[in-house]
Amino acid sequence: MPPCIDVYGLTRSRSVATIEQFLDAYAPAAREMHDVELMPYDEATANDTYCSAAELLAAMGNRESTTFSTIADAISFGVDNSAVAFTLRVPSRWTDRQVDCGAGVTFTFDGQLVFGLALDDSNERAEKLALANRLLDDLISSHECHRGLIAVERHAPLAETDFNDIRYALAVRP
Repeated sequence: MPPCIDVYGLTRSRSVATIEQFLDAYAPAAREMHDVELMPYDEATANDTYCSAAELLAAMGNRESTTFSTIADAISFGVDNSAVAFTLRVPSRWTDRQVDCGAGVTFTFDGQLVFGLALDDSNERAEKLALANRLLDDLISSHECHRGLIAVERHAPLAETDFNDIRYALAVRP
């Protein structure tokens, strides 16, 4: 997989409607997903505020798997369980938006959402950075995001405080 420029927008609106609006805009194929695997933050990266795989399974009623039968079930779980942090990676339709690495929705441990978009950074860096800035502007203006971040090969922030760590950022908003 090529290196990617990552575009993240943070919203306080942790709701089904907000997620569906993002998916409709950037990943409409996600609505048809089945056997959806949640990506919790494993014990190697967990600390007092991050959710381990074991904690996520416990929050899921001690299930044996972090897989849901549909995307709607996974989204409902995330909306209803604001104390756990995980990411849903979703397939995307990249035509006019030219986003070619993927998309994701991260449910943060502080009850918010991070919408993520990734751009192939293997060539045309200046054009990709301009596109990343346009996508970030769209996340902020159209998807109720109040913070934004552009970085290279950085996992989704897991809390609003992570947007303050700009060591690896190419752009931060506001």
